Amino acid sequence: SPDNLIARVTSILADALYPDHLGVLLLDRDSGHIHAHPSYRGVDQDTLAGHRDVPPNEGLVSLVAGSGQPVRVDDVRLSPDYVEVTKATRSELCVAMVVDGAVIGVINAEANQLGFFSQRDEQLLLTVAGQLATALERLRLYAETGQRAEQIGQIIRSVPDGMLLLNEEGRILQANPAGQTYVNILGDISRQPSSLARVGNGNAAQGAVLNRLGEQPLSWLLTSPPQGQWHEIQQNRRIFEAIAHPLTSDSLSNEWVLLLREVTR
Repeated sequence: SPDNLIARVTSILADALYPDHLGVLLLDRDSGHIHAHPSYRGVDQDTLAGHRDVPPNEGLVSLVAGSGQPVRVDDVRLSPDYVEVTKATRSELCVAMVVDGAVIGVINAEANQLGFFSQRDEQLLLTVAGQLATALERLRLYAETGQRAEQIGQIIRSVPDGMLLLNEEGRILQANPAGQTYVNILGDISRQPSSLARVGNGNAAQGAVLNRLGEQPLSWLLTSPPQGQWHEIQQNRRIFEAIAHPLTSDSLSNEWVLLLREVTR
C-alpha cells in the first residue's frame, strides 16, 4: 500500500542516513496544504500533531512544495523561511516528489549539526524522491483501475441485454450472463490456454479474443451503424442485433462496450 511504502522508505533513510529528523509530507492539491505522513521520524507525536497540516507559504517544506526545487540550508537560524519544529535542528534538506511535472509531496530531512547536508545528500534524496513519487503514482493508478473495473462490472452485470467489455484486440475483459450466452451462440473466439480464465458458467471466456459474431467480423461491429441503428446479425434463422460504443470519449481509450440482443420473431 502507499502508506506501507512511505513508511518503509522513511525507515530505511532514517535508520541508515538521517536519524535526527526525516519524513515525507504529502501535498493536498485542492487546499495547497501539505500533511506529514504518520511515519515521520525524529518528532514526538504531540509535536508532530501541531505541525501535521502545513499551509502554503509556511516553512521550507511549503517553499519546496510550491517551487518543486530542492532547498539545502546549512544554518536554519539564518533562514527567514524556516519554521522551528524541534529546537535542536541546525540544518535542513528538503526535496520535492514530482510526477509528470506536478509536485505530490516532499521528503524533508533535518540535522542537529550545522552544515550537515552535502550536495551528495541532495542528489541522493532527489533520486529517492523521484523513485518514490513514481511508485506512489503507479499504486494510485492501479487502485483507480481496480475500482473502475469493479464499477464497470457492476453495471455490466445489471444490464438485461448481453453486454461485453472488449479491448482493441477484441479480447473479452468482462461479460454478463446474457453476453456469455450470445457469444456461445454467435461468437468465433480464440482462446489462449495460458491466460484463460472462465467467467460465469464457462460459456464465454474472459481473456479470449472475439473474432466474429455470426458472419460479421468484429471490426465491422466496432463502428457506428447508420443513423444510430443496431447492426443486424443472422444465425440459424435467428436474428440478433449488436451495437458498440467506446468506453469513454477519450481518444486514448481502446476499450469498447458491445451490447447484444435477440430480436427473432
